[in-house]
Amino acid sequence: MLLRLIPIAVTIALLLGCHSKKSNTPTDSDPTATYTIQLRNPHDGDKTAVTTRETKTFTIEGPNGQTESMTQEKHYEYTQHILTTPSGAKKPSQLTRTYKVAKRTNPTTNQLKTLALEGKTVTIEKKDPYYQYTINGQPIISADSLDLYEEFSNPDQVELDDLIPKTPVTIGQSWPIDPAVEQKIFAIGQKTFSDLGLEIDKTSSHFDCCLTRVYTKDGQQYGTMSFAIELGVKIKAVSPNKPGGTGTMKVNATMDVVIDGSSSDGVMKMTIQSHIQVSERGQPIKATIQATKEKTVQNLP
Repeated sequence: MLLRLIPIAVTIALLLGCHSKKSNTPTDSDPTATYTIQLRNPHDGDKTAVTTRETKTFTIEGPNGQTESMTQEKHYEYTQHILTTPSGAKKPSQLTRTYKVAKRTNPTTNQLKTLALEGKTVTIEKKDPYYQYTINGQPIISADSLDLYEEFSNPDQVELDDLIPKTPVTIGQSWPIDPAVEQKIFAIGQKTFSDLGLEIDKTSSHFDCCLTRVYTKDGQQYGTMSFAIELGVKIKAVSPNKPGGTGTMKVNATMDVVIDGSSSDGVMKMTIQSHIQVSERGQPIKATIQATKEKTVQNLP
């Protein structure tokens, strides 16, 4: 069951994934000023060094303390070169990634596996309406391109710009997520949980986004933002022996990124915690997901 609870966490993870920073002394900006947050969209010729690490642990605790647990990991390091970006697009239509590290836990063996991407240059190109992923002109097997699909081809993905305020904000100010974006997140969650007898409880779900710091470094303006998303879950009662239950999924993330649109440098750290409790034949069953993710991006000359 736990494996089928992953997509909403992964989706949120994909919406919040971000960028890396340099190492000169920062100077804090005026705490009373207002700031327009502008993230950099891809530009032709952009080159960046990217590192991502992710760990998820899934645990089921049954009656009499019986416990089953599984941990999955991902680790990618690559250099990205944007080749072509259509005017106004948030994603490039052609780029390359040269992978220094590409590892992911094999869900069948539960062992960390080196993917075919490692040590190779991958070409990512949009061939309407889909993206294609190749090495030396040859398609990559689907098992090694799962994360590329999630990033470039997942139709349910919410873009990072959707979470950024559309009007200037001050340090310490929170802003609401656009109602249409909230509904899309609810729809993604409902699609994930519905066939498990679970549904999103909108009344107990919360979203909070806040600008916590603005500073200047290397002539660029950085901003630190915090994001807290909580989705309430209800488990439908199907019989006297299965009376249903409740659960939550909480995502807490911080992004420290360039906010003047001049580069994509920054760093993101995120934790995900999900707890679901049900009762079956009078016995409690608990399911938990605990995950951490860190992603950095640094512009290259």
